[in-house]
Amino acid sequence: LSEERRWSTSAKTSVLTFRLAERGILLFSAAKIPPKVASSKELFAKAIADIDGKVRELRSLGLRDEGLQLAGGVEAGVLEYARIQADIPKLCSAGSIQEAMQEDADRLVPLGGKTVNLIDQLLGQLRELDSQAVARAGRMASRNHLLVGLLIMLALAACAFGSLVVAQTTRELKKITSELGEGAAQIASAAGQVASSGQTLAQG
Repeated sequence: LSEERRWSTSAKTSVLTFRLAERGILLFSAAKIPPKVASSKELFAKAIADIDGKVRELRSLGLRDEGLQLAGGVEAGVLEYARIQADIPKLCSAGSIQEAMQEDADRLVPLGGKTVNLIDQLLGQLRELDSQAVARAGRMASRNHLLVGLLIMLALAACAFGSLVVAQTTRELKKITSELGEGAAQIASAAGQVASSGQTLAQG
């Protein structure tokens, strides 16, 4: 959100700058100070180029159709402002300062205000996109937590099952070992009896 505010503030600053430069052209033309008029023209051109670059930057942020239309509106407003403003220095050079000021008040001031309003709407669009991104991230985190929980439960279940299998196998092995031991004892006893019987017969 801070990045969105930075963009919005920077874009508004550029718009206010070229509007201020336009007023400077009028003021210094009326006061007949050519160096200041030239400086104001340079500032105007720089601010126009700056806002144009910011609109291009904005188009790369994944705006929806509505946002792209707003960005296009800002761009069109800036271009129209520059087109109308191009007549102002001509009027001033011809000595028609009053006419130039009227042109500024009737056409450029409303157009500048409209452009700032479009920038505000774009900021709303950016905030909405940011909120949606945060919501998606939250849902993804929830799913990940659920998946981790399920994996832990499966691991515990596997451990419990493994413990049961080991315990059962151990009991069966002990039983088999015991039975083998008993069988071996019986075989040894029988062998002893056979040997004893053999001796008795031999002595017979």
